[in-house]
Amino acid sequence: MSDKSKVPFWYESNIPISSPSSSSKESCSDCKANKTLELILEKLELQNSLIKQHFSVSNKDLQKEKNSEELKNGVIIQQMQEKIQSLTEKVNDQQIMFKQNLNFQQMQLKFNDEKKEKDNEINRQLLPPHAKSEMADADNNNTAASSETNQPPTEFIRIKVVDQNYNELSFRFKFGTEMLRLKKAFAKRNNIWMMSLPSFYFLFNGIRVNDYDTPKSLGMKEDDIIEVNQENW
Repeated sequence: MSDKSKVPFWYESNIPISSPSSSSKESCSDCKANKTLELILEKLELQNSLIKQHFSVSNKDLQKEKNSEELKNGVIIQQMQEKIQSLTEKVNDQQIMFKQNLNFQQMQLKFNDEKKEKDNEINRQLLPPHAKSEMADADNNNTAASSETNQPPTEFIRIKVVDQNYNELSFRFKFGTEMLRLKKAFAKRNNIWMMSLPSFYFLFNGIRVNDYDTPKSLGMKEDDIIEVNQENW
C-alpha cells in the first residue's frame, strides 16, 4: 500500500471545516444579547407601568381635591343664601310691624278725635238749662273783655306757629279747639306725612302742650306763639 492511502481523505480537500468551539462561542454570545434585550424591555415596561400608576394616582388626588373644594364652596354659598333669606324675612317682618303700628296709631288718633267731638256734643246737649245760661253768660263776659282790650271776640283766636327753621304760620281757631286739630292743620299746610304726626309736639311758653289742650285752657291771647318740635324716633 502506498503512503497516500494512509492520509485521511479530507486532508487535501479544499472544503473548510469549522471547529466546534467557534460555533459554540457565537451561540452563547447571541443568547447573552437576547437576554440583555429582554431585560431592557422588561425594565422599560416596568417604568411605563410605574409612570401610568403615578399619573393615575395624581389625577385621582387632583379630582378628589377639586371635588372637596367644590363641596366646600357649595356649602359656603348655601349658608350665605340662607343668611340673606333670613335677613330679608326679618326686614320684611319689621316693615310689616312698623306699618301696622303706624296704622294703629293713626286709627287711634282718629278715633279719639271723633270720640272727643261726640262727647263734647253730647255733653252740651245734656247740659241743664241753667248751665247753658251760665255758659252763655261766660261767653258774653269774654266778648266784653275782649272788646275792652281791643281784641277780637273770644270765639276765635289767631295763633302763630313757628317751626324749628323759624318759619311762621298763622292759624285762626275757636277758643275751644283742641291742639290736635291745630297740629293737623300745621302738618297739612307743610305737606307733612300724617303718619309721622305723633312725633311732633307743641310748646307754649316753654311748656309742652297736650293734644287735647285748648287755647282757652292754656289762657292764650291773640297772636300768641306756639313752637313746634319733633321727637327723634
